[in-house]
Amino acid sequence: MENLLAMPVRPIEVMLAKVVPYIVIGYVQVSLIVTIAALVFGLPIRGSILLLILALGLFIASNLVLGVTFSTIARNQMQAIQMAQFTLLPSFLLSGFMFPFKACRSGRNGPASCFPSPTHCASCAACC
Repeated sequence: MENLLAMPVRPIEVMLAKVVPYIVIGYVQVSLIVTIAALVFGLPIRGSILLLILALGLFIASNLVLGVTFSTIARNQMQAIQMAQFTLLPSFLLSGFMFPFKACRSGRNGPASCFPSPTHCASCAACC
C-alpha cells in the first residue's frame, strides 16, 4: 500500500482502482443470474431492466465501500473479518432473507433499514 501512496495519483484514484473491478464482476454475476433465471427457469422479466441495473449497482457499490471501510479501519486481516461478520450477518438476518421483513415487530425495521442489505435490493428487484 505504501508503494501505491508514493505514486503520483490521488487517493480517490487508488480507491476507485480497487473498487471498480469488483463492481464489474458484480455486474457480470447479475447478468448471468438474470439470464439463467429467464432462459433456464423461464422466469418472466417484467419491468425496467435499467432500474434493476441501477438498484443493483447501488447495492454492489455500497457493500464494496463497506468492505473498504472495514479494511481501512482494521489493523489486521482478522479484525476486518470480524467486523464484516458482525455487520453482514445481522444485515442478512434482518433483511427478510430468513424471516419475513414485514411480519416482525416494527422495532427491528429501523436498524434493518440502516444496512446496505438485501432488503433494499430485493424490494427494488420486486418493483422492477
